Amino acid sequence: MVSMSTNRGDYGIIDRYFDWLCYITGDRFGIDSYKKLLKSLFRREFIWILEMDSNRVADGEGLRYEFEDGFIEDARFLKVNVLEVLIGIARRMDFLCEKESQREDYTEKCFWEIVDNLGLLEFDDRTWSKTIEPEIKIDRILDIWMSRKFGTDGKGSLFPLNGKRDKRGNRIKDQRDVEIWYQMQTYMMEKECIECDDWGW
Repeated sequence: MVSMSTNRGDYGIIDRYFDWLCYITGDRFGIDSYKKLLKSLFRREFIWILEMDSNRVADGEGLRYEFEDGFIEDARFLKVNVLEVLIGIARRMDFLCEKESQREDYTEKCFWEIVDNLGLLEFDDRTWSKTIEPEIKIDRILDIWMSRKFGTDGKGSLFPLNGKRDKRGNRIKDQRDVEIWYQMQTYMMEKECIECDDWGW
């Protein structure tokens, strides 16, 4: 777990930053809120095994620059967390889905799609108190994902695949050995959100 300081000097800005991240996901803390789940993701440090997955940390740090002038300095001792990384990935997905004829922002949709892919949608605020040890269950799900103990087809990760071959007819690689960036592209090509020709595949 990431240690989030609650000293009076920095609690306010961290709290505002969390609320801002939640706003990006579309959660407005209403009756169908997932605030408790989002807080668990916010407290959990993002770790990676494949070297190139470290690029996802840069996505999280980019959110800190965007939030407020000087915040990157205030947050310098905080490790990039899972919530930041998932939002960063959702934004990448939105960018790849972008068509010349449409400028609708799909970041919210993409975010909740990958949360659903992880199997986390059951942890809404209304059922939180009825769930036995929800934070432990969430941690286990995140452990499987970040330690790459999910299925070879990506089931249990952000980007589960249905087919055994990609759009070009090539056999799908073991997704446990594929960095998140290319997992995302294969997933989106399978869903026909992007064309393989766009990437020269």
